[in-house]
Parts: sequence; C-alpha cells; structure tokens
Amino acid sequence: MPPRKPIRDAGGAPPGKLAPGMRLSRELVAESQRERLAGAMLVLVDAQGFAGTSLADLIAQAHVPRDAFYRHYGSMEVCFQSAYNSHFAWGAGQVVAAFNAPELEQDPERAAVALAALSEFAREWPAGARVCAIDVLTVSHGALEARAQELAGVRALLDAALGVDGPHAERAPLLTVAVLGGMRWAAYVHLRKRPRRELPRLGEELYEWIRSYSDAGFAGEGGSPGGEERAIGAGSKQANVDGAGVAVGDVPEASAAGSRGEPRDGEAPGELDFPGDEPRERILRAVISLAASSDGEDCTYPKIAAAAGVSHDTFYKHFSSRQEAQLAACQGVHERLIAAARRASAAATDWPTGVRDGLGAYLAEAARDPQATRVMVLGSLSLGEPGRKFLERRARALKQLLRPALAAAPSLPDAGAEMLVGAILEVLYEHALERRIEQLPALQGQLAEIVCVPLLGARHVLARPAEVAARRLASDRA
Repeated sequence: MPPRKPIRDAGGAPPGKLAPGMRLSRELVAESQRERLAGAMLVLVDAQGFAGTSLADLIAQAHVPRDAFYRHYGSMEVCFQSAYNSHFAWGAGQVVAAFNAPELEQDPERAAVALAALSEFAREWPAGARVCAIDVLTVSHGALEARAQELAGVRALLDAALGVDGPHAERAPLLTVAVLGGMRWAAYVHLRKRPRRELPRLGEELYEWIRSYSDAGFAGEGGSPGGEERAIGAGSKQANVDGAGVAVGDVPEASAAGSRGEPRDGEAPGELDFPGDEPRERILRAVISLAASSDGEDCTYPKIAAAAGVSHDTFYKHFSSRQEAQLAACQGVHERLIAAARRASAAATDWPTGVRDGLGAYLAEAARDPQATRVMVLGSLSLGEPGRKFLERRARALKQLLRPALAAAPSLPDAGAEMLVGAILEVLYEHALERRIEQLPALQGQLAEIVCVPLLGARHVLARPAEVAARRLASDRA
C-alpha cells in the first residue's frame, strides 16, 4: 500500500526541519525525523552516490541528531531501502491508478496514460526519480521484490498496448526486460540532461517505442502486410539461413568459438582480459578473481596484493585505492566485449546485419568469462559515483556501436537511442543478477530483433525459429 505522502513537499524538495517552538507529540516528531532522513538520503545518493554518502552528510542534510538516526534506522542501508521503498511505492501507486482507471478499461491507450503518469511523477521530483531509475542499482542488488513489480508492470503495459495475444507474446519474457531497461535508461538520461518540463514528451516517446512492437514490427506468419519486406541480415556475407533473417540462437562465426560461457582451458577469471605477467596485470586478475569469488567482500587491497604476489608499495605504485583497481579491471572487461562487437559489426555489409553480428559478438564475449562479466556489470555498480560514470561510459560505447543503425532511422524519437541502449544494458544486468551469463549467446536473435524493429518498422520480415530450423534441416539433408 502506498505511503500516506511522498518523501518531499509540494515544491519537489525533501521535507524540511520542523519550525522552532512547535509543541508536537513524540510520534509526530519521530515521523518528521524519519521523513527528513529518507528524503535527505535520496537527495544525497542522487548527488554523490551511496558509496560517497556518509552518516555525517546524512544527519546534517536532514537536521536530525545521530542518536535519532540509529533509533529509527540503525544503518545507512536500511535507511536507503526505506526511502527507496516509500518513493517507489508512491510512484507505482500513481501509475497503477492511472492504468486501472475505470473509464479506460480495455482501452489500449491506457498504457499511454500510465506512462504519462510516470512522467509526471518524475517531473515532480527528478532526484527521487533518478534514484529509482538507476542509483538504486548502485546500492543493492537485493531489491528483487521491487524489480518483480517493475517487470509485471511493464508486461501489463505491453499487453495493453499490443494485446494480450499480440505479436510480442512469444518474445514477451525478453522483451519485458528490454523495455524495462529502455524506460529506465531513457528516463535517467533525460533527467540528467534535459529540462524536466519536457518529461511529458518522454512519456509519449516511450509509448511510441512500445507500439513499434506491434504487427508493423514483429512479423507474424506471412510477414507484415502492406509494408516493404526486408529481412534483418539480408545481403550480408555472414547472414545465417541464406539471409532469411534473425533466428534465436544464431551466433556470428567470428565469435562462435569459446561462447559456451567458460574461460579457455587453464585460464582463471580475468586472464582473457589481463594475460600478461607484469604486476599491473596480476593485480587486475586478482581483483576479478577476488570480486567474483565473494561478490566483492574480500576485494580489499591487502588481499589483492597477496593474491597478485606484489607488495603493498607495488600495489600503490599502480593504483591509489582498491576502488581504482576494481574500476580498471571492470574497464578492461568492458573493452574486450565492445572491441569484439565493433569488429563483428564492421565486417557486416549492411547495418541490420551489423547490429545482429555486433550484438552476437558482444554476448558471446560476455559468456566466455561469466565471472569477469558479472564483476564488470554488478561489481562496478558498488563503487558509487565512479561506478555510475562507468555505466554511462558503457552506454556511450553501445550507442556508438549502434550509430550506423541510428543514422538510418532519422524518424526515431529523440530518446530512442537511449531506449535501445538501455534494453541491451538491462538484459546483461538481469543475466548477471541471476547468474545466467553463459546463456547470453542464445539471445542474439531475439535481442537483435528487439533493437532493429523500432528502426526498421514495417520494412522487414523476421524469419520465425520453426522456419529457420526447417531450412537448416533441408540444407543438411542436401
């Protein structure tokens, strides 16, 4: 049930200190302190990240004594979780109320109304919206209940906009994750870079994106009637199934080797990225190994130095802190993935094939060392503000990878590129969270389709998996 009120006042700021001289009950004073602490927590995490926020910062921002903080929450993590849950519940309540309005029952436009309500909520307090969109990922990966609610909400939006049995139905599990990521990242970028008065337009663009996965996008039997038929990957020397389209499970030839999800024989996590025997490479391999084995809990600089076989002085010669070493290790993993994607994409003869092959190489490289990829995706987020900036660099690299595709679709909404990038990031994040990174290569076809459909619209026909399997069987017999 949503809280009685959001953690802010009517002007969009967190609640302020009570006026002096007011004689209030102990219960009202305690409630005011809790609200001020929760509101201050969201403001500070938005400004400087959770890892960069101290208890001293929090109680000064909230004008609450230290002993009152411990009485109400006991730890920074509990305070953040309470603040996030309250703000998330309030926003979800507004969206659900708009979506379930009696006059909109069975109306596909209620998805647009719900997205408009979401945009309005973000407009009222952008700091809280940014925390709910991305910053929560930098604090805890354990908010699975809220994530489940988000995924259920996105699936309801898809079903309302496209029909419960619409052409998206068979792809719904992955599409739901991708759309959640697209909404999350597009909202975050907008709230960071654009005026909040433009948020209503973002809601409209999100709805247009969802609607692109209608009959005009996801082709059913017989393709898309009335449109120019074009297959994703047609005309490419690397296109599978004679250029018939994207098929679930396709992996580009250049990336097929080593795509089963394990490092090569004799290799430990991180050796794909830092193969040398110099002290710096040994340190970075140790960071990946320790972070992978304990989710970062044992990744302290003394343990890193011991695992790398270097002295403390040698460690500090290369890195000023454990956080800097971990960020450098994550950057190395990211560079391997994006380099493979660029090579595969550059070898394609058209941009749809470039998207497919680039994503295939990216996913295959991610699966070659699941532990290192998981550290890159999740471990970097635990670094606070530097981790958030690293996430932005990863997003920029994916956007650059999609640049030829984006240039070929000038009618894509302003936020369209961020939606597609967010979709890719979210798929990787979910598989890291659920320890299923080795399964990523099998998603190449579906993910390429999700990315290409909004760009191609009604101009392509997607080869269905059954049709692909039949053609392959006939080819093998021949």
